[in-house]
Parts: sequence; structure tokens; C-alpha cells
Amino acid sequence: MKKNTLLIAILLLAISTIFYYNFLENKEVVGLENEHLEEEYEEEPEDDFPTVAPFIPSELKGKELEEYKEWRQKLKESGNKFTDFKNLGTSKKANTVNFTATNSYANNSITGTWSQKNILTSDQNGYRADGSAYDPVNDELYVVSTPGHLYKIDESADLKWSLRNHKQNFRGDDLAGINLPDNSFRLLHQNPNGGMEYSDDEGRSWSTANGALFQNSWNFTTVVTKTPTGRRIVAHGGNYDGNKSFDNLYISTDYGLNYTKSSLSFDRSVFEVVINKPHNSRSVYCFAKRKSDSKILVYKMEENDSDFKPFVAPTQVFSGSIKVFGTLLGGKYYFYISAGNSDIFYSDDEARTWTQTSSTNDRPLMDIHPKQPYVCYKGFLELNMSTDYGATWSKNNHYLKTHYVWDLQHMKTYDREDGGNLTFVGLDFGSYYSTNPRLWNSWVSINEGSPNILAYDATTSDRFSRIYTANQDRGTHGFNDDDGGDGVYEALNEANTDVLRVALAKNESSIWHWYYYGTIGRNSVQNSGGANNVTSKDFYGNWWATSMVASPNSNEDAIYIPSGGNRLEKFTYSGSTIVRTYNPFVFPGSVVSFGYSKKNTNRWYAGLKNGTFFYSTDGGATFTESSYTGNWPGQDDSYKKTRQVIVASPKDESTVYYAGKGSVFLISNDGGVTFTNHNTGLSVVRFMDFDIHPDGKFIFAACGYDGAWVYAVEQDKWFRMTGDAVPEVVEFSDVEYITSKNIVRFATYGSGVLDFSIDLNSLSTSDVFDEVITIKAYPNPTSGIFEVTIPQSIKNVKVKIYASDGKLVSDNNYDVNNGKIKVNLEKEVAGIYFVKVFLEKPVSIKIIKK
Repeated sequence: MKKNTLLIAILLLAISTIFYYNFLENKEVVGLENEHLEEEYEEEPEDDFPTVAPFIPSELKGKELEEYKEWRQKLKESGNKFTDFKNLGTSKKANTVNFTATNSYANNSITGTWSQKNILTSDQNGYRADGSAYDPVNDELYVVSTPGHLYKIDESADLKWSLRNHKQNFRGDDLAGINLPDNSFRLLHQNPNGGMEYSDDEGRSWSTANGALFQNSWNFTTVVTKTPTGRRIVAHGGNYDGNKSFDNLYISTDYGLNYTKSSLSFDRSVFEVVINKPHNSRSVYCFAKRKSDSKILVYKMEENDSDFKPFVAPTQVFSGSIKVFGTLLGGKYYFYISAGNSDIFYSDDEARTWTQTSSTNDRPLMDIHPKQPYVCYKGFLELNMSTDYGATWSKNNHYLKTHYVWDLQHMKTYDREDGGNLTFVGLDFGSYYSTNPRLWNSWVSINEGSPNILAYDATTSDRFSRIYTANQDRGTHGFNDDDGGDGVYEALNEANTDVLRVALAKNESSIWHWYYYGTIGRNSVQNSGGANNVTSKDFYGNWWATSMVASPNSNEDAIYIPSGGNRLEKFTYSGSTIVRTYNPFVFPGSVVSFGYSKKNTNRWYAGLKNGTFFYSTDGGATFTESSYTGNWPGQDDSYKKTRQVIVASPKDESTVYYAGKGSVFLISNDGGVTFTNHNTGLSVVRFMDFDIHPDGKFIFAACGYDGAWVYAVEQDKWFRMTGDAVPEVVEFSDVEYITSKNIVRFATYGSGVLDFSIDLNSLSTSDVFDEVITIKAYPNPTSGIFEVTIPQSIKNVKVKIYASDGKLVSDNNYDVNNGKIKVNLEKEVAGIYFVKVFLEKPVSIKIIKK
């Protein structure tokens, strides 16, 4: 997210913005050498993960109000009882992740299995993490990804990340855990609109405890401490009583099955409340700041207490929202309060008196050192450390040990059972831990196998079997579509910083990148050399993008961008630079989407910002407005894929599909002249992308937070693609049908790349393979050895052979002799096989083995 040194130097010298934009138009960069460049930083927009809608009882009316009052009264009379533990199965929410199970969609007309790409980067960096929990007895760490999905870390495995739950959002300090008397670990979580949850199977399934109630996403903090007889849980959250809202503390002494409400309860309009369990301590403190005078009341619950008691009321004023950190060393309690973004206060007498150590801080504290109370931490772009109570700061200069990192999102220190501590950090560049966080070289990477790519866009070269993802912070990652058998895909950094779009051009031989700050870059697929060999040039402004589409002329190294002006823009790689030209046709509005027919590349299509559709039959020389008078798909201005999407049929040159914001899916069978809406069964906010099965019978869609969908043409109906292996609370941003593998490939913003492998038995032969067969096999049927004719001009060819159940039985390259290759199936059982030959376009033939 930072530009290079040359740009900053010119910006400092520029006298006017006119000179600046003239410079951007002509500047070229070859090789952006770091994933983030120091000199300029523009913070990326906030994530727009779906949140629980605000719940305000005073806004309810009529039947909704009466039903809420009745529900709330019954719950109150029961003591917030959610679960009858004699019949526990009724309250469990099972979520067993099974990537091997078969899933059927569209009334069983298509079946297959899901899989997820687990990534290994050459630098052992990973992807953003936003939460954690730690089992101190068994020394096991759980990490929460950006969408809030839960993983368990196994350091001894090649694939360190093991998915436990991708149906719920576990982000926040309310995720915790408690060791049971048998030393097993129970995970704890506050439901944002419900009770306290617990899981005894590492987060796969959850049950609701009794006694606690949280509403309106007021689920704040859960802490666990030891007592003379075991362990105790204290959970801090909020709910309504009538139309007033309160912060409450709930206490459990039976390991999280039942909670009792503390005598402390705070009107949220009067107090701001924070709880803290100091490191190395068995006590829990409650800090309640009065909003009227910004002074705090401190309450304490020691290990032998059953509830909190008033402790101290210091006279210090704390302006702004507070965060509290504490530790116990040598019988003495030390506390920090971070107030607002700027103020840091320190106490070495158990919160009785306070010394302000900084009034010029730039962001709140994130943690303190559990053994050295003069050391504290903050950060975002970097991890910053102070060794003088927050007065002055040093930074890690983007390195934890040898790992180059940016953007701290989460930091939490845990007390270990052996008396030590473990500090975990989640950054945009992955997950790391240390047992001595003061030493920058002490941090350990645990990123091998993390699947959690934050992909804005993706594309796959079927020809070269290579996948590219355009990612938040991590640039473009490219990896071969083959895990080598160990389940881990090795990724190369193909472009740096935030990349918003990727596209293949020139028969899939070049990969193009659209960077967040408006630069367009290009590199080779086969001989990329990584990010340092990208040729790039600045053209646009920051944090926006439309679509980027390969040129209809597959022999030229060029892409088209409908950038929101009134003409299509073409970007061509000349061999040493990128040149922008403009298509001559002038649209009557802002053009933001573009597509064309691969069956007839003279058929071009364009969509305006207002949704109006235009078509061309002369390769873009002229366009005509569609006569359709119904509702057009909408769009939003964004750096994400929120514009309209145009996709032409791979089978019929006059069929084109058009979608965008809203549950509208338009189909034209006359090249865009007219459209009809086909949205039966569809309920989505938007289409971010869609692609079409080669026979045109199925259309697969990535619909943002509404997930993956399939349209069955013969049924004229949409179906959502769900199942245990399909993540939720995550944005599906891209989809592509991979012809050679019969895979529907989805990219997501937070769960990486997901493949749905289609069972060939669920489709007819013409569904699976190309209709036009340009090769022949003899003899067929065969006893095992047969010859396949190949065009004389080809010297070597890739061939894949599939059994009738879709299993890949052979994947080899063959030398072509006299226009033929010899194939051997003698070791295979009798049956039907499909031979796929990778010419310029894959072609297939059915073989019968006797």
C-alpha cells in the first residue's frame, strides 16, 4: 500500500497537481521490489464484513414488539435458561467440516465435492488473522481468520492450519477457553444476540450455556482465572432491560455450563466498562468510567471471592474510550490505561494512582509485556514497542525475525501453565508467536498451509495450469494447479502491494495486474521472474477499479478497461512499456463493464453505470443500445467487484448474459438486442462474477456474502450451493469454470480458493467435454494400446485421461510422431474412459477399454 521512492521525490518537488497527474500518465516502473514501499501510505478502506443488524427494542412496533416482550419476559423468568442439559442434543449446532462428502445441487442435476487450496509462500508469510485462543495446559493455539473462521494450529505438521469452523464469526476478545478438570479444553464464545456458547470439540459444534444474555453485538470480553477449587469464567457484555441498555458481568464456576449475573450492572448511557485479568494473576478487575466526568471506579474479584467488590476510585481523568492492561510481578500489580488514541497512563500501585506517560500517542495500546511492566506495544503499519512506559517508541521496521510483515491487526498475550507466557500477533502478512516479544528475532512463523487468501479477484490459466489471485496487501500470488500430493500449494509473489484485478491475455501467456493506486502492470506467465520483473505504469487514482478484460484478439498482448469514462480503454504491452489507447466509439454515459463473444470476436458488449446495455457486431467500431425496457442490473462505485458483469455464451455467439447489483439476471438470445429476466429462486444482493459451463446448461455465480449459486438452464431456476465444506460469512468474489479439470473454481475474500469438482457421472458426455471432436482414436474399442491422431504441426502434446467416475488416471506429455501419439491403458480395468488432448483448445474423445 505504499508507492515507490521515485514517486515521492517527484511529489515533493511538484508545485501543482497538474504536474503530478502529467507525471503519473507517463511514469513507468519495472520491478516493484518490496511488497509494501515505505514512503507513501494510504490506509485501505474498512472491511465490509456483514455485521449483526442493530437491535433496538424501542423501535419495535405492533406484533414484533409484543413477541419480543413475551420472549424477553420468559427468558428473564427462567434466569436466561437456554439449554436443558438433560437433553443437550437439542441445543447443539453441529458443524463438522467434511471436504470429501458429495454435494448435489439443482435438484440433483449436478453433483461433486469441494476442496480448498492450502498455501505455502516462499517467505513463510501468510494472510491476515484477527483473533486467537490458547490452551495453556496442552499448549495448543487457535487462530481466527479475517472473516472470523476458526483454525487449530499444528506446528508439527506440514499443513499447520486445520479448519474447525467456517460457519460462524469468532472475531473479538469474547473468544476464550477453559481447561476442564481432565485438562481437556473447552472453547467459549459470546453470541452477539444470544447466550454464552461453549464447544468441547475444538469449535466444530457449539451449545448454549444458561444464565448469560448478550444483545445488539455487545459481546465484549471473556476471561478465565484459577480458583482454589478449579477455574472460573467472567464474561462481560451488554443487553437490554426494557428500553434501557446495561453492561453486565456474568460469572461461571461450573466451567461454562451456567452463569450467574454479578451484582454489578452499569447503565450504558452513564458508564463505559472494561474488565481485565492481569497476567500471572488470579484476580479480575472491572473498570467503570463515568461518562459525565471521565473518572473511573475500580472493582476487584479475588480468587476466593464470589463477586466483585468496590476497590478504588482514583481522581485521574481519562478522556476517550479506555483499554486496560495489567500484570502481577513479585506480588505487585501494574496497570496501563490507554485512553483515546493519544493518552497513556501507568500505575504501579494497583490502579490507585496514575502517571501520564504520553499525550501524543497516535493509536491505542495493544498489549504489555507480562514480565517487564515498563514494556508496552502498539501498532498498525508496524509493531511498535516502548521500553519506558509508552513515552518513546521503536519499531520493528517491518521484520519479525526474517519475515517481512505489515499491518498489525491483533495482538494478545496468554499465560502458560508452566508460568511462562505466549504472545500471538495476527498481521496482514500472517500469524506469528513469541515467548519473548521484546526480541524482534524471537518470532516464529506458523503460516504454512494457511488457506485464507483475501482475494479481490482471480483467474486461472487452463493452458499452463496456473492460478492467480489478486489480494489485499499480498499482491498477486501465482501457484501451480497441482499440490504435488501433500495438499499444499506453493505460491510465488507475482506482483506486490494490494492488487485489485488480474487478467490473462495473449492466449494466457501474459498476466496483467491492476494495483490499488492505479498502476497497470504486466508480466509473463511462463517466465515471470516474480514481482521484480513486472512492467508497470501509473494511469488511475487510488482505491477504485472496474473490470479488466483480455483483448478479443487472443494474439495480442493487451487488455481492455471500461474505466468509467465514455470510451473503452485499451492497454497494450509493446515489449518494453505499456501503451494506452482509446476505442473511437463514444458512449452516452460512463461505461463500467465490457465483454465479448469468443465464438465471434466481432460481437462486443458494454454496460453503462446506469445499467444500459450496448452491443456491437463490428468489433467495437459502432455500438447500439439494447431495446430492453425492464430493470437493469445496478452497480456500486468501489475497488471491489461491484460493477455489472457481462459474459457471452461459450456455445452460441448470439447469447449473452448480464447481471450486477440486485436479484436480476438477464439473458439475451439475439446478441443484446432484447433481454429477459431469469431470477426464479434467486435472492442475492449482487453478482460479483459468473461463468458458464461449456455446454451452456449451467451458470455458476459468485454473489459476495450471499455465497455460491448455480443456475440450471433447463429448469430455469437458481439454486444456492451450500454444504458443510462451503464457508459462510465470507465474500465470494470470483468464479471460473476450468474446462480441463471439470472444476468450478471460486475465489473468496478470506477463505481463499475453493474448487467444486464435478462428478462426470452427474452430467452427460456432451456436458463435460467439447462437442466438436477434432481427433480420432484407433482401435476403439481397445484392449489397452491405441493411437490418437494429432495435427501434424504439433510436436508435443499434454493428455489427461479420466475414468467414467471422473477420476484422473493419467496426466502425461507425449511426443507426436507422424501426427500420432500412442497411449497405453493396459493396466486399467475395462470400462469407459475420456481422453482429453490439450491443443490450442482442449478436445476430447471417449475410449472403450475391453
